[in-house]
Amino acid sequence: MDVMDGLACTRLIRDGIGGVDTKIPIILLTGRGGEEATATAYAAGVDLFMEKPFSVKTLFNGIMKILRNQQCEAATA
Repeated sequence: MDVMDGLACTRLIRDGIGGVDTKIPIILLTGRGGEEATATAYAAGVDLFMEKPFSVKTLFNGIMKILRNQQCEAATA
C-alpha cells in the first residue's frame, strides 16, 4: 500500500473505498496550522481538526463533542 497523509486517507474513507463505514469519526491531529490547513481538513471530511500541541483535555472535549453530535444525528434519523 502506498504511503498517504491524513487528508488522503480521510478522502478515501469518506468515499467509502473498500467498504469502510463513511460515517466513522475522523480526528486529524497535525503540526500544520492556520486557516488554510483547517479549511482543507474540514473540506476533506474530518470531524475535528486539532493542531499540535494540544492538551488531553482539549482532545477529550473534542471526542465528546463528536459523540454528542452522533447521538443527536441518530436520534433524529
